[in-house]
Amino acid sequence: MAKKLQWSKHDVNLAYLIGMLHDICRFDQIKETDSFRDSKDFEHGDIGHDLIKSHELIKSLVGKEDFDIILHAVKQHNKLRVDPRIKDKRTLNFCHLIRDADKLDILYTVLHSYEIKNFKEITKKDPKEKIISKTIMYNIHNHKITDNKHKKTKVDELCYLLGFMFDFHFKKSLEIFKEKKYLDKYLKYLKDNPNFEDIKNSYLKYLD
Repeated sequence: MAKKLQWSKHDVNLAYLIGMLHDICRFDQIKETDSFRDSKDFEHGDIGHDLIKSHELIKSLVGKEDFDIILHAVKQHNKLRVDPRIKDKRTLNFCHLIRDADKLDILYTVLHSYEIKNFKEITKKDPKEKIISKTIMYNIHNHKITDNKHKKTKVDELCYLLGFMFDFHFKKSLEIFKEKKYLDKYLKYLKDNPNFEDIKNSYLKYLD
């Protein structure tokens, strides 16, 4: 992503380092909670920030300014919105970069997961899983990203993921979303939903 945005070699390397570190505490999370879902007791952005902050070696290798950027980016990468108290433009760019890149990575990963391949079977067994929650539907119509906590059904999960497009900061991120045809690839799992045309048109309207 940083290369596509034609950032300097130094900033491309820093972006790469942030990409390597942003999920640094995931192994601890699965060990302690047996899940990758964040909770009040384990919020992986915050804990990753604290873990990195405790490592003086990283700070000594990159310098204070870049170390502070790493800390902010890791802490903010999974938040619903970037902390408005962050004002430094360079820091904000890295926060937005890792957030966009993480969303694109999640879209790819879920699309190739075991769970989505069994989506139709799951929703067939339990019709309730086909329902789109009111909050999710409202946000689709208003082109807003949805808080993770509002997901209630399997269809909600897919609509939540497609809602990532509403939060992309960089134009290039949305271009990649289109190039990878993520909208079409996810919508094919929703064709049997009674709200299919409605949600498809809302997504298409945003992309236009």
